[in-house]
Amino acid sequence: MKRVVCLFIANYFVLLSFALAQTVPISGKVLNEDNKPLAFTTIRLNDGQQSTYSNEQGEFTFQISSGLPLVKLTLQHVGKQSVSKTIFRKDFSQKHLFILKDLSLTLEEVDINPIVRQTKTSNSSIVFDKETIEASQAFSLQDVLLKLPGKAAVAPDLNKVETLTLRGGTGTLGGSSLYNLNNSLGIAIIMDDIYLSNDANMQSRSVSRWGMTNATLSGVGYSDSYLGTQSAQTYDVAFQGIDLREIPVNNIESIEVVRGVASARYGEITDGAVIINRQAAQSPWAINIQLNGGSTSTSISKGFILPEKWGALNLSSNYTHSNADPRDKIKTFDRYNQSLMWTKRFANGIKNTFSFDHNYRNDGRRADPDDETQQMSVFKNKGISVANRISIPTGSRFFENINANINYSNSDQYSFKQYILNRGITAITVKDTTGIYKGYFSNGSYMAEEEIIGNPINFSARLDASATFVLGAHTHHLSYGVNYNYSNNGGKGVISDPDRPRWILNGGGNERAYDFEHLPAAQNWGFYVEDQISGTLLQKSYNANIGLRSDIQNGYFTLQPRFSSRLRWNDRWATTASFGISSKAPTLAHMYPAPVFIDIDLLKVYAGDLSKALYLVFTDKKILDNAHLKPSMASQAELGLEYQGKTFSSSLYSYYKHNWNGYETVNQPHWYRLPEFDYSVDNEGNITYTPNGKENTYFDFYGYEMVNGASGSSLGLEWMLNFKPINAIKTSFSLVNNLQYNSYNRTQHVRVKIENNKIILPDGNSMTYAVYNPDDTRYTQIMSKVNSSTHIPKLGFIVNFSADIFWLEKQKASSNIYPVGYYTSEAKYFLINEQPLPQDILNSLKRIASDEAIEGIPHVHTIINMSLAKEINKKFRINLNAYNLFNIRPEYYRITNSGTERIVKYNRRPSFTIGTNIKF
Repeated sequence: MKRVVCLFIANYFVLLSFALAQTVPISGKVLNEDNKPLAFTTIRLNDGQQSTYSNEQGEFTFQISSGLPLVKLTLQHVGKQSVSKTIFRKDFSQKHLFILKDLSLTLEEVDINPIVRQTKTSNSSIVFDKETIEASQAFSLQDVLLKLPGKAAVAPDLNKVETLTLRGGTGTLGGSSLYNLNNSLGIAIIMDDIYLSNDANMQSRSVSRWGMTNATLSGVGYSDSYLGTQSAQTYDVAFQGIDLREIPVNNIESIEVVRGVASARYGEITDGAVIINRQAAQSPWAINIQLNGGSTSTSISKGFILPEKWGALNLSSNYTHSNADPRDKIKTFDRYNQSLMWTKRFANGIKNTFSFDHNYRNDGRRADPDDETQQMSVFKNKGISVANRISIPTGSRFFENINANINYSNSDQYSFKQYILNRGITAITVKDTTGIYKGYFSNGSYMAEEEIIGNPINFSARLDASATFVLGAHTHHLSYGVNYNYSNNGGKGVISDPDRPRWILNGGGNERAYDFEHLPAAQNWGFYVEDQISGTLLQKSYNANIGLRSDIQNGYFTLQPRFSSRLRWNDRWATTASFGISSKAPTLAHMYPAPVFIDIDLLKVYAGDLSKALYLVFTDKKILDNAHLKPSMASQAELGLEYQGKTFSSSLYSYYKHNWNGYETVNQPHWYRLPEFDYSVDNEGNITYTPNGKENTYFDFYGYEMVNGASGSSLGLEWMLNFKPINAIKTSFSLVNNLQYNSYNRTQHVRVKIENNKIILPDGNSMTYAVYNPDDTRYTQIMSKVNSSTHIPKLGFIVNFSADIFWLEKQKASSNIYPVGYYTSEAKYFLINEQPLPQDILNSLKRIASDEAIEGIPHVHTIINMSLAKEINKKFRINLNAYNLFNIRPEYYRITNSGTERIVKYNRRPSFTIGTNIKF
């Protein structure tokens, strides 16, 4: 099948390459309100099918097909209101003038809500422009993205990791579940066409010992003045996507969120993408300050036009600090970000952009003077990123435009936690080889430390080319390219002091040190070819995107066809359809886990003196080879219906998404027969031991292995409705509805240990484990967002009310009642349909219906937020965001299946963010 698809696509593009382009120039000039040229304005043709930039005189030129009936130009510039213009064929030869106005609340058209837009990337992208980003008063990227369908708009919380999940994620329930880890991992964060890779992040304990969902080192619980007592949190993001708290938004011009089928140009994207655009151009000094409780964020930025045609230079700096509880200042968050971007336009339309970014993040929890265990934790991440992008228009028949990107990033990561232990006499194992040996005893009173040092290094390169062809009445924009990604980690790894272990025989083995420095690197290649077609079909205008992508990830080749189309029936109605397959490579943390160490106690003798004690232990070391790990995969089909009317506009998208080959950890049975020993203690306390010729059987499930086992399906509807402003009250309304149903599956069966081997089988052996099919997990969410926005241009004032309505959210895990198999004390496994059990034993293994776990909201509830902004002389703006404005906090009391009383509170108490924006 792959050969057939490749052959068809290859023949298609070979035939296409023989077509002759018939092009005409279309040119324009960009000015500001003072009629001065604007350099480095971004001009996009037909929603990004092509793009170019204005020169120092504000001029630009496109070469377009002479057969096009019309084109749409969209202009974006730092600090300016975006402008779109449709140009018909009869006006192609004219020179078009564009005047961009400064962003201001005094403009007639200001919208602070995200919009759905077809782009070059996807049929159903949601786009946030500069006004929407500023109105969110965001401390980080996470705060902006809470306006997405299905996301609850809550007050900023910088003391918890924030990763993004999209279609297939489980919302507010099961936030750290295996499924959310995989979903988050499959969402690409792309800034200035550079992937922010997390593939080299290995900041976790041994996944072989803890399993994937529990491996991340947790911090220490703390008091939050707003949320109350908080349990221990994790601050590292191995096995998942980027922590969005680390990305400030003060210098971001636009954000595009892709939830549906993406262009074949993008790889590593099984669950979506966030595409961030920054621009280097002249802009005024801008100072932003935000305050929310114990959190403060300040930023400053400026864009310069350099003399002697040296281009534009943009500088930006951000500092954010948060105290979870200002009364004790025990838990803090600090973030520093600096960026430099230099853009220069050379002769013949060549544009080059160089960027340098520095970031620092520290989640610290100092020791509480009143805590006798002296718990404290530190989680740091600091690094740099250097990138260069160049765009070269050649005018060549096959390579009209060539784009090349290169990026290098290097970070230092540090995770540390301490805890005073007093567990009494403790047996210690230290060796990392297989065999029987003597361990030793510790008094068990010490400061236990866990420490992980990482040095992730990422390098990526991309080369693209594009050309435009005309075949009959159809215009083809052909693009193709190749990309390469390299990931490595040169850190010292997991630091372990064998004399002071934090955990003893957790998962069947004690902790050992694990070195990251000598691990292999991951290298992945990608190739794509894509044709964007526009024209008419049965007198209806259409555009389509046909692409094919292939990736080589961890040595595995994947083929990923992608298709999307839009058919416009008339000036009001349009339908869309898309289908695509995508993949995500395993990260270094998935591919190179620490070895599994299985420690089995054979003899423990303590005669009251640490110097005269005996600890005999057997250790088995298993080095895991994860070369078998394949990329995780996803397929998605999406249908859309769009309407543009005089009173309102609407878009309805339905989708079905299937993920397979997701990453999970499973543990396997291990069986050992080891010698039994006798010992004696003389009068002086000396201990001698000898084997007595007998053997004992040891059987259990030790350690974890990584496999491609998790899978899931998601079915959903997203309906967005936007009303035109009502002039009498200067108010517009919008409605966003989201419905999704997800089901998840794992390969790991559920095992229930039989206590004290109390079930005796007919053959005389005892049963050690009953095995049940994996639990079936389902998630359902129905949610609406209602917005009203009142804008009074003469006053430079805008106020927005939003209501999140939670109709339904439920997560349900259903267990199988009867076992499908069992293990005996001899480590033998039998399927019940092959080795039936007596009915009385089978009845004793029946799991009662209360094993079904349900979590969710029992009734409809809502939360109402407000934001307002007042601008003074276009230079000074005051912002206020109020969360849960009317203090709606419903509570629900219930008794769980286990008999535990539980009170659930669904909304937080009111919170306010106050901010200012100053330009000069």
